[in-house]
Amino acid sequence: MNEKVRITLGNEGDKETLNKILNDNNFWVKSNQGIEKTFALETGYFLLFIDDNKVKIQFVTVPNIYPLRFDSDKISECAFTSYSFDFDSVKNEAIKVCNLQIHSLDKNENYVINNFKFEILDAGTLSPLPLDKKGSR
Repeated sequence: MNEKVRITLGNEGDKETLNKILNDNNFWVKSNQGIEKTFALETGYFLLFIDDNKVKIQFVTVPNIYPLRFDSDKISECAFTSYSFDFDSVKNEAIKVCNLQIHSLDKNENYVINNFKFEILDAGTLSPLPLDKKGSR
């Protein structure tokens, strides 16, 4: 990733949408940082997810990547974790959240992505959270 990389799309509307998503996520800076981390840690992935109806891009590295199905040189299914804080309006406090994204193949070899969210409780136990808007627990 460098200043010479260009992404092209078939029509101007799609190109504008993509550029907005990339700019909103500070993608060019974060992608270069992600590539540097990949060189240091050997593996990294960009993850896409929706948060408050906006496309978000996150980069994860080895400690948060869990291959689920692989052969000698290819990972075909994988799970990814990331961590964040949310505000719990019922408890009226910030809570630590584990986000889990699982990429798996269906019977037709199409990828299916499942998202899960858990509150991290004392002693590291997890409690499932809904995937709806923040603060609606």
